[in-house]
Amino acid sequence: MNKEEQLFNDICPYPDSMFHEKMEHLVKEPGFEHAVKWVLPQVDFQEFCKELLQVQDKETFQRKIMWPFLEMLAAKTTSGVTMDGVENIDCSKA
Repeated sequence: MNKEEQLFNDICPYPDSMFHEKMEHLVKEPGFEHAVKWVLPQVDFQEFCKELLQVQDKETFQRKIMWPFLEMLAAKTTSGVTMDGVENIDCSKA
C-alpha cells in the first residue's frame, strides 16, 4: 500500500471479507443500542442485531437494512423524495 492509499485507510470502506467482523464489533459498541433505540424506537434491538449479524456483505446491508431505513426516514420526515438525472450517471465510475 502506498503513502497516498494509507492516508485514507482509516476512512475507506471495509472489504466484504471484513464486513461481518465489523458488524459484530458494532453491535457490541456501548452507544449503539442507544443510537438505534433513539432513531428506531419501535424496533426490537436484539432482533435488529440478529438481523445485522446475518448480513455478510455491503451490498446486502445496503439493500436489506439501509434501503428500508431510508424509505422509512423519508416517509416520516419529508413530503416526498424525487430523483432525476439518473440517466446522466456514468456507471463505469465510482
